[in-house]
Parts: sequence; structure tokens; C-alpha cells
Amino acid sequence: MKTRTEKPHFTKSALLISISAQMLLIGCSASSDDTSTTRKLVDDRVVKVQINKTVSIEFLPMKVSPALMGRFEISQEQYQAVIGSNPSVHVNPQHPVDAVSWNEASMFCAKLSELTGLIFRLPTELEWEINSRGGTTTTYHYGNSEDDLVKYAWFDKNSKETTHPVGQKAPNNYGFYDTSGNVAEWVQDWYGQLPDPLPSLQWSGPPEGTEKVIRGGGYTGPLGNAKACAPGVRFHFPPEASSPLFGFRVVLERHTSK
Repeated sequence: MKTRTEKPHFTKSALLISISAQMLLIGCSASSDDTSTTRKLVDDRVVKVQINKTVSIEFLPMKVSPALMGRFEISQEQYQAVIGSNPSVHVNPQHPVDAVSWNEASMFCAKLSELTGLIFRLPTELEWEINSRGGTTTTYHYGNSEDDLVKYAWFDKNSKETTHPVGQKAPNNYGFYDTSGNVAEWVQDWYGQLPDPLPSLQWSGPPEGTEKVIRGGGYTGPLGNAKACAPGVRFHFPPEASSPLFGFRVVLERHTSK
């Protein structure tokens, strides 16, 4: 039986403070303008991985990492194609898969790697935050105003207490969709105190722990308010915990497993 856990452990991220200067060194823009030129540039770099004849996953290059990250949260259709079942509470093939634990998200990555001969994993917390921010240092990837969040996220103000098809809201400057709201996203790292300064841009969290980090906020409840959807906010739960608020996106390594 799955553990249904929705009570948040709410801490403000120190990653922004630690990495802001380093972000500029790797060429990330400090602008939050979402221009058509920016969107076209990243859309031309999409990498598509076929799961079967009709289902695929789209990826974009990440900053600070040679790997690629999914443009969208993993959908129920994609999860079903890999695992053969759908655990979601809000059932719709185009909605993000929900009610998955960290363990199940990791199992998806392992199974997808086995099926394709490629290497998939969850993003590290650092990868997730830098690419969620889209090169900005503001509260949200588009600026500081909560009023504009409705353009980019499904959360308690507009979700009607359900998830929605992935990719319906506007993307961030790097072309990633739904990094705020819809479902919160598991990342690879164990939860722990953030080092300041970071030892490197390849930092991937403490070597062990009891809870895993989840990011991005959700569509309702304690993870669904505007503050919870900011990219600098961290939550943490046991790896076996699941909730209708929990989903994930995946990272594709550039080297293969075969």
C-alpha cells in the first residue's frame, strides 16, 4: 500500500545565493524576457526519444550539465508505455503521471534505460533549479509577481483541484514547461542542508539520507500555493511516499548504456 503524504517540509532554497555568480560565468542570461527568438532557438534543439511507434519523450539541452532534460513532465501515456500501468488519481493520458513515489520514478528511469539502451535518470536538485529558473535570478523564472504565475503554472488559483495536460502553459526561457505547478517533481538528491558555497556545479546532494527532495509545487493543497511554486522552494518526503501531487520529469545522458 502506498504512503499518502502531503504535509510539506518547507524550506527556502540557498541554491540561488550560492550559484548566481557561477550562472553568469557559464553564460546564462539574467533577463527574464520570454521572447519568440528564445523559444525558437531552444525548440530547434529538441531531441526526441521514441518509446514505441506512437509515444515519445522530448528533451532539451541543460545548462551546467552535458545531459538533456525533458521539456515536459512525464505524462500518463508515457508512463503507461514504459511500466504497463498507470497509478494516477487524475486519469488522462496527456496529464502528468501523478501519485508516484521517488522509488517508482527511479524505476521508470531504469526500465526506460533497459528498453532503449540509453541512460535515463532523475535530474539532480542543482540541474533542476538552474534549468527551472531559465537563466533568471528572480522569485519566479519570469519575474517577481505572483499575479503572472497563471500564465505559466497550474496551481491552486486556476487548477480547479486537478492536473492538466502537460505543456499548456507558457515555457520558461530555456523552453521547459510546467516547472511550476501541475505536479511537484521528484529530483535525484537526498534531502540535506545545502552547502554554501557549492563545491561545484556538478554537486548532487548528500551521499545518503532518509528523505528525497521534490520541487516545483503542485496544483493544489500545501504544495499548490503560489509561494510553493517558486523554483527556490524545497520540499522533502520519504522515497516511498506518494501523493496525487507528486510526479517527475527525466534526464537523458548523452552517452549510452550499450
